[in-house]
Amino acid sequence: MSEDAVQKPDALVPSSPAYTESMIKVLDDVEHVRTRPGMYIGGYNARGLHHLVYE
Repeated sequence: MSEDAVQKPDALVPSSPAYTESMIKVLDDVEHVRTRPGMYIGGYNARGLHHLVYE
């Protein structure tokens, strides 16, 4: 395998704008659960509901 055949990735080029504090959104009380239920109850289907009742 020659040196030309090996493709090297570009030097850490950010693909998106910088992550700043203005991008952070603070959610109140249970709003975070409503936004991403899968993180807390395993989903919003019958299995997730069963797990929620079990807890």
